[in-house]
Amino acid sequence: MFRGAANAHAVGTNGDPLQRIDSYGLFNASIGLLSANGWEAILWGKNLTDKDYFTNIVRQWVGSSPGYVVGRIGMERSFGVTLSYAF
Repeated sequence: MFRGAANAHAVGTNGDPLQRIDSYGLFNASIGLLSANGWEAILWGKNLTDKDYFTNIVRQWVGSSPGYVVGRIGMERSFGVTLSYAF
């Protein structure tokens, strides 16, 4: 998955530079096995390179200095197994 650079909130003509989210790419993958008798096993992973990235950035105006921003960090690397059975 790739996301291009963007302003979290459009303020002014070019957006607020303190609320700019840089572009980032994430590597997700999955592989699975399906048996003839209905069992399925899927091994999956998200953000496998453990990339640090922001999903949102907000400038805090009230009660703080003008340059104070809060950012929401994206999910770290995760992986797991999904098992299912079709009756």
